[in-house]
Amino acid sequence: MTLRAIPLAQPIQGPVRTRDFPLRSTMLAALATLIPALLLTDPMLVWPLLYAEQQAAQAGALLSRGVYTTFVLHKIWIPPLFLMASALFALAWKRVPGFHLTTTGWWIATFLWFALTVSWALVPGIAMSRLILQVMIAATLYFAFCASNRPGDILTCIYWLFVATIFLNLAAVLTQTPSPIGYQGIYEHKNYLGAVVALGFFFVLWKCGTGERLHLLVAAVALPVCLFLLVMSQSKTSAGLLFISLGLGTVSAFFARFLRMPAILTFLLALVAVVFVILFVNAMFGLPLTRQIELLTGDATFTGRTGLWVFTLEHFADRPLYGFGFRSFWDIGDASPSLRTGMGFLSTATAAHSGYLDIMLNGGWIALLLFMPVLLIALQLCGRIARKDLFEGTMLSTILYFFIFHNMLETTFFYGAHALFVLFQIVWLYIIFTAPRRSSGRSDKRHFKA
Repeated sequence: MTLRAIPLAQPIQGPVRTRDFPLRSTMLAALATLIPALLLTDPMLVWPLLYAEQQAAQAGALLSRGVYTTFVLHKIWIPPLFLMASALFALAWKRVPGFHLTTTGWWIATFLWFALTVSWALVPGIAMSRLILQVMIAATLYFAFCASNRPGDILTCIYWLFVATIFLNLAAVLTQTPSPIGYQGIYEHKNYLGAVVALGFFFVLWKCGTGERLHLLVAAVALPVCLFLLVMSQSKTSAGLLFISLGLGTVSAFFARFLRMPAILTFLLALVAVVFVILFVNAMFGLPLTRQIELLTGDATFTGRTGLWVFTLEHFADRPLYGFGFRSFWDIGDASPSLRTGMGFLSTATAAHSGYLDIMLNGGWIALLLFMPVLLIALQLCGRIARKDLFEGTMLSTILYFFIFHNMLETTFFYGAHALFVLFQIVWLYIIFTAPRRSSGRSDKRHFKA
């Protein structure tokens, strides 16, 4: 029997309905729906509650002695979910959505290139181990989306996970002594808390848009709690990005809906506008970029990040085309270039504090050029979603912009089982699975296997 093309634009709360969708068994489909939330529970709740305090206390000392970090919990938690998702996918493989070269193709190409970089990695064994874990996470999520007939319900599970996380962090903040730089909640660092509660704010706001009484009541309590936790964390990065992402996501969705402007063009115009403002302020008031940053943030070095970026770019210049191998620069023991510098801050660094710089270190310009279309195509698809559902398109654009901008100052892209990268992949898959393939609304039968 041939699978009919299904309508791909669905609200977050509703199921995708089709007579012949994969996995006719409701129980198996429900199990597939839970898998992404179960996977995200590891880095968002379980690992922090068990290991965050220990990690914060010991990580620096271990790294400075040349001992690289590895987490047994991830290796215990993720493989069973991978096997489960693979089994559910296998049961429905003849009737699941096929690959689309302009979406999943770029993602697959990025992973294939990273697999090739293992051959010249500084420590191939560590690089291969980390790549296998990364591939397992991506495959688990993709298989779960394919096997589930309710992609909207997958995000509903994520929403409830965020609600639980928000209130657990509230309890932690109310009962713990703050670190010198702010409250960290159940996590090992304040920036982790800030990013999680900012994304939690978006998910609660999104679900609030359904108008259901239960979600309105949850939002009435959870949204102020998110803002409270954001203030207590003192995470200026996440606080600023919350409002910037929400503003740009709203503008992008409105332009896509009412002006039919491609979301990519809106993003590029926003970047041009920022450059214009910087040049204008410099010309009118004689303020260089560093001084402007200092006035806005209070620290022109972004809390010491600029020194780390200079060090990263100096080493990147040695291998600009193909990089040092997948995650084979930081935190790899005695072979780590940062450890050999002998500088305290660099010797304990586990990332470049920029997802894009780390992608370049991992796989050079080639890796970055392969990955950027993944982000840009997702932005474009958010615009198509906005033409059918303005509020959903706004929230998806907002969350995607948060990930894009957050990785300018932090590293979460391709950073193992980091909660933000797992969540990015879930949101990205939701966009791919629900966006209309063409703005004309024409059916896309060729996107599915018979």
